Amino acid sequence: MEVEITVCTKPPSPRVNFTFAAHPAADELILFGGEYYNGQNQYVYGDLFTFNLKKAEWKKITSPNSPPPRCGHASAVRARGGGELYVFGGEYSSRNQEKFKHYNDLWVYYFKEQKWEKLTATNGPTPRSGHRMVIAGNSLVVFGGYFDNGKSTPKYMDDVHVYDLETRVWMQTTITKQVISPSARSAFQMIATGEDRILVMGGYRREKVKGIAEEQGMQLADMWELLRIETSATDISSVVRPTCTWRWLKLKATGSVPGTRTGVNCVMRDNSNQAYSFGGVTDQETEWAVSGSFMNELLLLNTEENKFHEVSVKKGMDCKDKQEEIEQDRRERIKAKIAAAKAKKIAAKKKGSASARPNADDDCPQVVRVDADDVEIIAADGVWPRPRSSTGLAIKGRILYLYGGYNEVGDRMITLSDLYSLDIGKMDEWIKVEDTSEESKKWLGEESDSESDSEYTDEDGDEE
Repeated sequence: MEVEITVCTKPPSPRVNFTFAAHPAADELILFGGEYYNGQNQYVYGDLFTFNLKKAEWKKITSPNSPPPRCGHASAVRARGGGELYVFGGEYSSRNQEKFKHYNDLWVYYFKEQKWEKLTATNGPTPRSGHRMVIAGNSLVVFGGYFDNGKSTPKYMDDVHVYDLETRVWMQTTITKQVISPSARSAFQMIATGEDRILVMGGYRREKVKGIAEEQGMQLADMWELLRIETSATDISSVVRPTCTWRWLKLKATGSVPGTRTGVNCVMRDNSNQAYSFGGVTDQETEWAVSGSFMNELLLLNTEENKFHEVSVKKGMDCKDKQEEIEQDRRERIKAKIAAAKAKKIAAKKKGSASARPNADDDCPQVVRVDADDVEIIAADGVWPRPRSSTGLAIKGRILYLYGGYNEVGDRMITLSDLYSLDIGKMDEWIKVEDTSEESKKWLGEESDSESDSEYTDEDGDEE
């Protein structure tokens, strides 16, 4: 089978937990893998797409010996040899979600030769997903993630692994002993700010909480620096594994510091101290309920000062504000539902009713979802990407691109496939390059009774 490059008649199918990047040697964006759930079936993809920025055209690249379908993987790109895309790890689930697998394989796609290669070095990381990977100097650096075989408690990881791109081996990596270091986590932000410096921010893990039977989700808001302090000379002909030593340092972020949230991707602007992030979700788990709130903030991080700034754009701020008003109203209604659920359970226990007797569900939080209508807010002063989590971000030149992600409408998960651009030199307005597809709105799962009673929000953000 030869490489087949097909011009797409429509954008890639909706998906989350993909990887998205700017092509390092061409005016293109790169999209690989991901997953889609429609309420009944799970679809995991192994396809590779490019988006030509001049032609506004998607192409699908099909080639032999490509990685198996996966989501929750990590990828990184470099310009060498016409462009290389590295992919590590991830997970696969069958359509009925009965079969599940984590990967620990490393692949590279050469854009000039149009071919995949599986890199077979030993001593690499264990299988995982939800990890992050960046290129720092001539190294791939992998941190964190989790492993879940469906049979035991998921294991979250805090290990660091370094792959030398010159000798093509996993290096013998040492972390200096210190008082504190980052806890195990997945779904965090990780960026390389130089050849020897990496920032890690936030993330998610599950852990036991006293008095509650089920493990609880913990969202993190800390910031760490991972600094390379020593590397041995690399010799491609040597049989001895090269070594490297790193150290962790906890940092204090300042400015408009985002609160705890997950599903936030972060991207560095080349040859600068600027990193951009967008959105995310705050899932609050208590003994009584699980609730989620989606964000639509565009944040700029000065990576030298560790200072956050919330970005204002000349057009579209009214649209953003209306989105935030609707989301705030949704948060208040969620709080009211949680309070009602808590009061009802306490009252039942006091009365000693049958519903208060211990059972398997007593320690399991109920999921609380409050409906929000699936409409786009259109304001006179421009557009703003709707609140979302797990969006893809890439910067080409001075243009920031935002692709997809997901949010929720009642009990439905809405997987987005829209594409926006923003000139971060002008900060004038978001441009909608492509709208989200109708397929994104399909949902085959059951919906809660409250869905039929949802409040309607028209395009101006006013409730009727």
